[in-house]
Amino acid sequence: MEVTIPKATLYEGLQLIQGVVEKRSSMAILSNVLLETFDEGLFLTATDLQVGIRLKCPANIIRPGSTTVLAIKFFEIVRELPDEEIYLQLKENERLFIRCKEAQFTLSGLSAADFPPLPEVDSISFITLDGDLLEDMIKKTIISVSLEEGRYNLAGIFFEYLPNDGKPHLRMVSTDGHRLTLMDKDIEPLEEGVFSKGVLLPRKAVVELQKILEKNGPVQIGIKDKFTVVQKEELTMVIRLLESNFPDYTVVLPKKKEKEITLPKEPFLETMRRMGVLSSDKYKGVRFTLSKNTLEIRSVNPDIGEAKETLSIDYKGAPLSMGFNARYFIDALQVMESENVVLELNEAVSPALLRGEKEPGFLALIMPMKLSDDEERIG
Repeated sequence: MEVTIPKATLYEGLQLIQGVVEKRSSMAILSNVLLETFDEGLFLTATDLQVGIRLKCPANIIRPGSTTVLAIKFFEIVRELPDEEIYLQLKENERLFIRCKEAQFTLSGLSAADFPPLPEVDSISFITLDGDLLEDMIKKTIISVSLEEGRYNLAGIFFEYLPNDGKPHLRMVSTDGHRLTLMDKDIEPLEEGVFSKGVLLPRKAVVELQKILEKNGPVQIGIKDKFTVVQKEELTMVIRLLESNFPDYTVVLPKKKEKEITLPKEPFLETMRRMGVLSSDKYKGVRFTLSKNTLEIRSVNPDIGEAKETLSIDYKGAPLSMGFNARYFIDALQVMESENVVLELNEAVSPALLRGEKEPGFLALIMPMKLSDDEERIG
């Protein structure tokens, strides 16, 4: 294998695959990137057996070939090279020679024949979607994916298509059991049977997909067997779906709203951040006290101190007091774009709903929490 390639092209490609590369694995080759030459250019492939990316980089192919080298070290070398053309040559015993101007490196590699192949995607039926649409949906729902080990059915974003009686839309929803975020986006009707079943996308895959979607433009998505495939320009991403059953989230969505409060988003977010300063692993809660034209938010950490702030609101209903995790409100408010947000409440044991005035497809559901005796003693 003998190749010349611009430093910027190779660097961008290696940067894009770094998140997929398995940093600690009993299979050493999963820490490597596969380099393959074809007439069209140099192909980079990385996989952890759950997520795989294959990317074509325009390059001058002098002599064809393939190998694998340690992905992180190859990336670090390329990052530090001058902004000039890079020369790559595969020597004996899977050693990759790298030269750029006067700088020279040699990396030990492993045979390309031992690299696990990505699933074939030739027979998949794809639909084309706007990349910005998907990026916005992911941004608003990834915040509530569960990070707890063992909760496999909550470890990703549930993605489905809903025909919805002539008003079709895509939906992403996630929950960690304490909160839920949901995002709908209207689209043109899809053919019957396409995306007829929802799929559960693992968190790592979604994080890597966000990076791909940062570049504007359409993407193609298809499902085959236990995989979702995403294609964008010269890149293919293959995602092994989580096979756990996502819970029936619709049962927790409130059917009514007894109290509705409109708040300016930024002041509300700033208040929650200030209240959250005192929180810790042991003391996470804040108390909302709703009364005539007033929302009082209090926080206490017996080991540190207390905080209180009052927001003026338009409210004339019955008083209400509830405890919540401040972090959940902060996470939701940070991804919302509306100037004003609507907070919907029922009784003290019911979840709160947070919506944006100009974000009709989005909602954040936050379960109330029982505050500890120490958190209740706010003076």
